[in-house]
Amino acid sequence: MAVKTAGAERASQREVAVRVVDADVHPTLSVDMFSEYIPEPWRSRYYRQSLPMVGGLYGSVMSFHREDTAPPGGGGPGSDPEFAAKQLFVDEKDDYAILIPMSASANQLTNPEAETAFLSGVNAFQAETWLGKHNWHGRFKGSIVVSPADPEGAAREIERWAGHPHFVQVGMPLGSRTPFGNPRHDPIWAAAARAGLPVGFHFTTTASMNWLTPAGFPSSYLEAHALASYQAMTHVASFVLEGVFEKFPALKLAWIETGFTWLLPLMSRLDNNWRDLGHEVPLVKRAPSEYIKDHMRFSTQALDDVAPFTDLVRVMELVEGERILIFSTDYPHHDTDDPDWLEARLPKAWRHRVMADNAIELYGLPRMRPWDTFDDQRASP
Repeated sequence: MAVKTAGAERASQREVAVRVVDADVHPTLSVDMFSEYIPEPWRSRYYRQSLPMVGGLYGSVMSFHREDTAPPGGGGPGSDPEFAAKQLFVDEKDDYAILIPMSASANQLTNPEAETAFLSGVNAFQAETWLGKHNWHGRFKGSIVVSPADPEGAAREIERWAGHPHFVQVGMPLGSRTPFGNPRHDPIWAAAARAGLPVGFHFTTTASMNWLTPAGFPSSYLEAHALASYQAMTHVASFVLEGVFEKFPALKLAWIETGFTWLLPLMSRLDNNWRDLGHEVPLVKRAPSEYIKDHMRFSTQALDDVAPFTDLVRVMELVEGERILIFSTDYPHHDTDDPDWLEARLPKAWRHRVMADNAIELYGLPRMRPWDTFDDQRASP
């Protein structure tokens, strides 16, 4: 019979309240790590040799990563799940971390079936490593990454992993050649709704057709990064006005690293136009802003740099931030937001909802979790 250690016995007897859920954590993956998980014939056709993750990015003169996130044993920032867990669960005091592999948004291939195969490999690798042998604590929660270019393949991938105890979200890139409310994407939303999983969209700097704006392509990382909100606006309006939430009333969405201050004018314009032109969109039964508040959540990072901060809080109040915001750090990237820093600046009555409860409800997480060795490290002097 196995003998329990003192730490394991404490963990089985004690629980702690969940106070911080981080909705945006990026495990750093390379193709070499998961190429063996990519199904045939795609693995042999494209991944028999080492290849870069993406063909081109809007590059930044800044490092994308915090220097302190490079593991002591070697490897890229955010590549070691054990070291990342220590930084997230001890240093930053997270209770749960929602993983969003950047390969979910960076590998925009021109062949939709190949892209689905690639992401299938990412999902299988996640399940075995970050959500498997390195998730003894159960605090890593993952995203089933899928391609908007292959709706049927995406639906199959969601069905493949639905019910896994640690996949809590469907992950998709923000970039798309078709607004997400377009009926061609319905198989994805139907599969996510059946699985009871929210869909999370994340900004990417991949230089591709998906970044084509009505006026052409951005020329720099700065321009692409600043315009991420406009991509999100297009999709938010499309979801509402195409009637997606009337077709799939259980569907929930998370918008990650897209900002949220733009919601106020967007909701106002949508509501005002709907009052006069609602006959054009018969599937829209309520004011557009109501669908947004009921079905969508928005990550706090990266906060718009508004001074004084009280002005930003006023915008948060106007968009009902207590209800729609979920905390995120963007670990291990350079613009990480510290949990203590943000919590101290939120209205006191909001803090638990923004830092934990909204994400707990969105991702179906427990409100209490077992005490573990990370808590011992935090408690020690």
